[in-house]
Amino acid sequence: MPLNTSNLSSMAFVFFFSQIAIAADPPMQLLLPRGLAESQLWHINRSGDAVGMCELFDAKGNSIVDFVCLFAKGNVRPIPKLDHYRKMECMALSDSGMIVGHAYSPEREEDSVLQAVFFDPRNASTVLLPNLPTTKATLATAISDDGKTIVGVCSGRACVWDRSNESWTVSPLPQKFNGLSTQKVCLSDDGKIAIAFQRGKQITQLAQWSRDEAGDWQYAIRLESDITPHDVNNAATIVGSKVINSVRLPETRGFVLSPGEEIELIEPLDGDNFSTARSVNNYGVVVGWSDGVGNNSKWPRSFVWVRGQLQPLEMLPAMTPSQAYGINDNGEVVGLLEREDDLHSVGFVAKINSLR
Repeated sequence: MPLNTSNLSSMAFVFFFSQIAIAADPPMQLLLPRGLAESQLWHINRSGDAVGMCELFDAKGNSIVDFVCLFAKGNVRPIPKLDHYRKMECMALSDSGMIVGHAYSPEREEDSVLQAVFFDPRNASTVLLPNLPTTKATLATAISDDGKTIVGVCSGRACVWDRSNESWTVSPLPQKFNGLSTQKVCLSDDGKIAIAFQRGKQITQLAQWSRDEAGDWQYAIRLESDITPHDVNNAATIVGSKVINSVRLPETRGFVLSPGEEIELIEPLDGDNFSTARSVNNYGVVVGWSDGVGNNSKWPRSFVWVRGQLQPLEMLPAMTPSQAYGINDNGEVVGLLEREDDLHSVGFVAKINSLR
């Protein structure tokens, strides 16, 4: 019997949370599937709710449907996609469960255009965010904890959406040069600092916008360097990845950039060649992963970085391959594991022992 995907909210889900004792404290939670399915977790809020992607497969391992799902208090909630849109992907989650991301439109893949979307759990609705004039493609990449500020990209330019009552208004973030290209904008939890890498003709720079008491955004060039930011905290500490010179092939290093300090590279775990830093909380704890050709594990391995000290995020021995994508101020880390039996991914939530 074919699976009806027209109304995901009516589907009977086969996912469940399982407590498994490992080195983390308390035990790690895995979003385990019964049957053929997989899950991934991208972002976690202060309440411990997480957002990610789920995918269902048929008996032959062919993908049937993938969808955004909210993992809250042990339950899995599918997020309905918009009519006439092929699929939707999530990027971030507010403390109240509001989700931002993008949808692919229209249904035909060859005509696909990204459109920024917003999900409101109060009425269980997914809506399109407004566009700038003449803007075709939009992408919402981050939302503040209070759910009142969203940042993203509008046809290659950094932009911001502000909520007033129940409606959203969009405006471009100021910049010094026209024609700069931006692919992702990061936002601090309090919604007061935005970060983006901008590229133009003979220009590569890390831009920072700071919101003043009047609500206006002040623009500054934080660094003139070719780096990719992935997150920023309330203290304006930025993490991401940077390409470094190599005798053989270009390699990447995770980095931490704190205000008034030089960029600090995060070296890979022993035996690896690459590293990337994906998230930083407001205590300065960084998570990401390490990887590389010819390493002992042959798979990416999640790490935790605190004040210059790097250590792996311990996982189950049978499920070593892992990627940590997010961390909140409670030390809860989310990401994905690769199951060695069928190479499908499983979302995880792990609590690290030390925050400071």
